[in-house]
Amino acid sequence: KGKGSSAASNVYKGQEHSTRIEKWCRILAISKARAKANKKWNDANPLNITYNQKKRAARNFVNTNLSADTKIAKAINYYIDDYKNDLIELRSEIDKRLKSL
Repeated sequence: KGKGSSAASNVYKGQEHSTRIEKWCRILAISKARAKANKKWNDANPLNITYNQKKRAARNFVNTNLSADTKIAKAINYYIDDYKNDLIELRSEIDKRLKSL
C-alpha cells in the first residue's frame, strides 16, 4: 500500500490500527483504552523503547536459563566455551565503558 494522503487511505490506516489494537487486547487481556495509551506513549518515546529493547536483549543473553529447552539455551550449551569467552569479553567492555563515563 502506498503512502497516499487521500481520505480513503487514512480510513484504511485507521481500520488497520484499530484491528491491531483489538488483536493485542485479546492476546494480553487489556482494554482498548490501555492499548491505545500504550501505543501513544511508545510513539512519543522511541528512544526509550530502543534503549529498553537493547538492555533486555543484553540481559537475556547473560541470564539465559541454560537448562531450559529453548533455542538460545541449546545454542549456548553447544558453544559453551565461546559463551564463556563472550561473557569475559563483555565484562571487560563493560568495565571500560564504566571508566569512560
